[in-house]
Amino acid sequence: MVNQNICPPTQEIDGVLFEFLSTPEDIAAGILQYRVTNFRTGPGSGFSHFTVDLPLCPFDEFPETLPGRVTRNGMTTDTIYEVEDVDPTTGCRGVKNLDEDGLEGDGDSAIYTIFLPEGFIYELCEVSMCWFGAGVAHGPEPICGICCAVK
Repeated sequence: MVNQNICPPTQEIDGVLFEFLSTPEDIAAGILQYRVTNFRTGPGSGFSHFTVDLPLCPFDEFPETLPGRVTRNGMTTDTIYEVEDVDPTTGCRGVKNLDEDGLEGDGDSAIYTIFLPEGFIYELCEVSMCWFGAGVAHGPEPICGICCAVK
C-alpha cells in the first residue's frame, strides 16, 4: 500500500488514468510499474506514449535505453524505454515508452514495467507524469514514482 501522504497513487490526465503499481520491494529493486488506461473516445483518442520523471536521477549515468515489459490482454512482451533529458513532444524530462506501445481508446489498458539500472538507491516519491497523443501533449501532473540517489 502506497503512503498517500507522500504522493497520489493514481492520476487522471485528460482521459488517461495512470495507476502506480510498484510495491516497496519493487521500488527498492528499481522496478517502476504503472497501469495505464485510455478512456478517451472518438477521433484523436489515441495515446502514443508517456514520460515519467525520475527526480534526482543522474541521467548522464543512465544508459540511453532501459529494459522493460508491456502487458496487455494477458500477453507480456519485452520492450525498451528511452531516457531523455527532455522529451521533445511533451517537454517533460524522464523515461519514455515507445510510441508503438501506445493505447487505443475506449478503456484500452496495459501495464508498463520499467527496470531501472543497478548502482542506485531507489525510494518512493512524487514524480511528474506527461503523455502524448494525437499531436497534443498532456500534463505534467503529480503521481507516485521513484526517486534515486547514487550509492
